[in-house]
Amino acid sequence: MIRIFLCMAGLLAAALADCSAESPALQSGTPGVIPANFVSLGEGAGYGILVEKSAQRLYIYDSSYNVIRTVVVTTGKRRGNKHRSGDRKTPEGIYFFTDVLDNKGLLPEYGVMALPTNYPNPIDITKRKNGGGIWLHATDQPSRPLKPYDSKGCVVTANEDILNVAEYIELETTPVVTVDKISFTSPAKIMEERAEVSDFLRQWKVDWESGDVERYILNYSEQFRAMGKDRKGWMVYKEQLNQRNPNIRVEMKDLKILKHNEYVVAAFIQEYSSDTHSDRGIKRLYLNKNSDEWKIIGEEWREIPAKEPKVIAMAHLQWTSDGKDERYDPEKAVEKVDVQTEDEKVVNTVDIEDFSIDRDKSLKVSFRLVNKAGNGGKIRGRVVTVVEGKNGSGSVYGSYPPVRVRDGEPLNYKDAEWFSINRFKVVKGEIGNHAIEDDEIGSVKVWVYSQDGKLLLVRKFPEDGTTL
Repeated sequence: MIRIFLCMAGLLAAALADCSAESPALQSGTPGVIPANFVSLGEGAGYGILVEKSAQRLYIYDSSYNVIRTVVVTTGKRRGNKHRSGDRKTPEGIYFFTDVLDNKGLLPEYGVMALPTNYPNPIDITKRKNGGGIWLHATDQPSRPLKPYDSKGCVVTANEDILNVAEYIELETTPVVTVDKISFTSPAKIMEERAEVSDFLRQWKVDWESGDVERYILNYSEQFRAMGKDRKGWMVYKEQLNQRNPNIRVEMKDLKILKHNEYVVAAFIQEYSSDTHSDRGIKRLYLNKNSDEWKIIGEEWREIPAKEPKVIAMAHLQWTSDGKDERYDPEKAVEKVDVQTEDEKVVNTVDIEDFSIDRDKSLKVSFRLVNKAGNGGKIRGRVVTVVEGKNGSGSVYGSYPPVRVRDGEPLNYKDAEWFSINRFKVVKGEIGNHAIEDDEIGSVKVWVYSQDGKLLLVRKFPEDGTTL
């Protein structure tokens, strides 16, 4: 059967409380596993962004590990991890957005919005990486995101998509983890890692509040660097602060734990108070393991930004009374569409040719999306492929790209893959990492929408009603 992906629905009830696992289904991933990079995405409505360079995709996950949006992106012209300025590679690691810039202050090549990141982060600096200006930004070239590996090192997407992504971003808080290929792990492993890091943070907090700097500094690596200070300089700095600020109290809220290869970032809202001073801000601790013990190798504190990317994004949107997105005054691809729902075929403007399916180790689909309008103009819109599987309890669904599906129909056309075609576009995709047996696939449907959400085409394969 199409395997349904299990995730951790119960997050930390408080920042450092023990967690319990539940298992709601996901639309993407591998059975019973979640992205290894997201040990915890915090409490409530927290989000995390995962950029997969090998797939040229950006995924937005909610705190229960549901994929809620998938966006086509393009990354650096050269493959591999960034090490130096000008190498045209996209860095791999854990980053945070530091600012939001709209088109009033941007060159046209950056489109309607840009979100700078904190590359190089403290781990990058210890590895002597350099360069900067690594942003998530849009483009004034609508076809550019469809060309893989085409940036100078940034993560680039379409104007339309970056405005949708901005809805889920909080500056200095929402993580963006960039990897070559996503790896997955089990809920049990996530619980283990979360508990291990949480235990370390508890001890770090207790040691800090104790006022005993020699005890506190044991939590820090010999390679520690922050604010231009090494471990020894940091110890002197903290001794001076403790003398001026007795009776320290520290609270941690909305803990996020991110993992990338050999290091972990613990990010949270820190509320600090003493007899003489108090503040509230964003704390990030960069950790690695030394002789099976976690140690802090870097530390950052940031004020909570006043800017909100979603507010700036909304300034670019105009909404009709029925809630449909009408931004940009686009060239309407199709004004009238005759949807023949009885046989699920529409060939007035777009059609599908050369449909094929590969069921070797996972379900892969390939087809040509063809412009049939005959007026020589482009058709722009969204396309998504949904596979229906049969098991003893009924139908289950998977999709490419990963979207929310109800009864086999996508819930939001904006979650689908963007396209812009003069003549045709070859679409290739893998339905997650599902293991599907030959006799358990009921059908595959391809849904095609215009850029303002009109249904242009829905085609079912096999068309004769037999089972794939």
